[in-house]
Amino acid sequence: MKDQVTMADIVERAAKKYKKKTAIFYEGKEITYKDFHRHVCRMANGLRSLGIEKGDVVAMMLPNVPEFLYTYFGIQRLGAVAVTSNPMYKGGEITHILNDSGARVLVTLTNFVPLINEIRPEVPGLEQVIVTGERAI
Repeated sequence: MKDQVTMADIVERAAKKYKKKTAIFYEGKEITYKDFHRHVCRMANGLRSLGIEKGDVVAMMLPNVPEFLYTYFGIQRLGAVAVTSNPMYKGGEITHILNDSGARVLVTLTNFVPLINEIRPEVPGLEQVIVTGERAI
């Protein structure tokens, strides 16, 4: 059986090989592979500090922003399961996704905190909400 290579391994290898090359270009800003990997590791470490481990479910309610990638690959780094949800969904849809997936943690933007606070009593398994900042959507 061949050794398995995870997506987190691919990010780490790219960071070592292409350190100063651009991994992400977003809103006129270049993010190098080295910085991308650093953000991914920070997210993974933050999730680990909340008790997230292999097999746990982490939900993401993020638009197409760099934080989506940091979060997704950070989740992969832990061997956890990423559940993505469309940031345009309404309360009932988000409630269903969170309950159905068994997500313990949700990562989202400040923009969505009022909606999450509104549905939180209906999602008893959701232990933590991580807020990454605010964006114009």
